Amino acid sequence: MPTLKGSTISKISAKANPNGNGEITISVEVTTPGANPKTHTITKVVNAKTDNMINADLIQKDNLQKIKNSLRNLHFPSQGSTTASTIAKGINAVTGIAGKIAAIDAATNGAVTIPNGSQIAGTTIEDIILVAQPDGTILVKVVTKTTGASIEDATVSKTAHGQSDADVAQNVNNKKFEDLFKNAKLINQGNRTTSEVAKSMNKGSLADKIKAIETETGIKVPTTVNGTKITGIRITEKADGVISVEITTETLGAKTP
Repeated sequence: MPTLKGSTISKISAKANPNGNGEITISVEVTTPGANPKTHTITKVVNAKTDNMINADLIQKDNLQKIKNSLRNLHFPSQGSTTASTIAKGINAVTGIAGKIAAIDAATNGAVTIPNGSQIAGTTIEDIILVAQPDGTILVKVVTKTTGASIEDATVSKTAHGQSDADVAQNVNNKKFEDLFKNAKLINQGNRTTSEVAKSMNKGSLADKIKAIETETGIKVPTTVNGTKITGIRITEKADGVISVEITTETLGAKTP
């Protein structure tokens, strides 16, 4: 047995408190030849997890895994003209946990249904918070509390990757350019064929083509719409009586400028 300055540890014992309060009593018996008394027992009470705490920890672990599993397919499809920050702001504004869970379910087209209530008995969802970034990422944080666990508060987080603000702006702005030509008609065709008109309109610089479009159709085409700028225009005859206007744009920061 270990010896320290003439004293020898002759016995070590540990005993858990039978009431399950997490206390463990450790007894160390030390023998010192020539001492009176020769044998001395040192006792120390160590606090550990209670039986209830261990049970709560197991419940918490199981429930947190259920929440993690529910977020496995987190994504926000069909953003269209909606930015990530708008999605996050809308869901954060919903009142109540059940309401936020329903809002996330709707926004993900049913891909994510976060368990709640009796589905995660013993654990309570305290809040659900969404944090969006300009690059299109949305962080979903599910804040929970399991009363009696060794660490009661725990947060499950998952990030979804959507369209960036620049990509959304590009979609919106390009749609505005398209809408300009929805009901476009030639107003000064005269006896010219559409082939002749198209060839005439397609001549010159970008500024010349924009001016030609206004002259022939009455449509004023802006060079820039909310950060999306026109970099090129190609005008051709698509078919007899039909002119095609193809506009090339650039949006700074978009995935495909």
